[in-house]
Amino acid sequence: MFTILSAVLLMGATPEARAFSRRPTAPPLEDSFMAEFEASHSQPAGAAVSGRRKLKVLSYNIYGVPLPGVDHTRYRRIGQILAARRAAGTAPQVVLLQEAFHGNSEELVRAAGYPFSVKGPPGEGARYNSGLRVLSEFEITRSSWAVFSQCVSWDCLARKGILHARLKVPGLPQELELYTTHMNADPEDSTFWTDAEESLIVRITQLGEAREFIWETARSQAPLIFAGDFNFHPSGDDYLMFSGGTGFENAAEQCGRSPTSCAWPEGQDPTRDWRGSVDHQFYREGRSPRVDVEPARFEKSFRGPVHQGGKLSDHDGLEIDYALRYPIPK
Repeated sequence: MFTILSAVLLMGATPEARAFSRRPTAPPLEDSFMAEFEASHSQPAGAAVSGRRKLKVLSYNIYGVPLPGVDHTRYRRIGQILAARRAAGTAPQVVLLQEAFHGNSEELVRAAGYPFSVKGPPGEGARYNSGLRVLSEFEITRSSWAVFSQCVSWDCLARKGILHARLKVPGLPQELELYTTHMNADPEDSTFWTDAEESLIVRITQLGEAREFIWETARSQAPLIFAGDFNFHPSGDDYLMFSGGTGFENAAEQCGRSPTSCAWPEGQDPTRDWRGSVDHQFYREGRSPRVDVEPARFEKSFRGPVHQGGKLSDHDGLEIDYALRYPIPK
């Protein structure tokens, strides 16, 4: 049986043993939750002056699989919803997409109207592209990607990997490192051609390669957000290996543990979602200069039947509002 020890051994494999292909390469919103966050984090008299701003990040698997019978008109509608929210001042400032395989997904990008965007690994031969995309209100000063060396079953039809974007967020004393990914799925039925243990081993390898890629591309002191469809749950060896091996915090988990400083819509539950979902957002704080990162609001979005009587994807969107605090030089 696959164990955490096996995961650690895989994580410690040499880069040569698992070489994978790489490619180097608006003003803050104000709302009630941010005011509550600032009130709960008020500074005593005489403390150093701090800057504060919000960063709203959406991670969304849009089910853009290039299969017969899949409705590919949905993507424009997603983009239109994001554009309307941008006009209203409620949109995520950063959008991370997974499964944007189909060419029509470009309609989402055009309709949403974000000024900056980058793509993950492109298609090659008979394999589709990675389906990864970053849209941003803020300038992307650097981007890079990597393709995972291993896959199994249907996942091998796409060049799954990890996408990196470095953002210049106004006000922050240093740039933000941003990553998104889509890991290998588990079998749902006999058509997957393999068993759960084999897909777990592949995903462990992908997680190790993702960690190596992050260590190579992220500045060691920078604030960081890593979000996507990881296809793992907190009870699994792969999740425990990744969490322990990186030290990253899970935004939904931390939000559920901090109800006085993190809000969520009525009827939703960040703890329940953290335990049951494969979509996650992880983060770490910045150091030297310091940037405190704390989830201040959790929401599952794109949940309702808003397109021809159905949902826009087989996943919900995962939106996290991060409260960022940083010193302001006197």
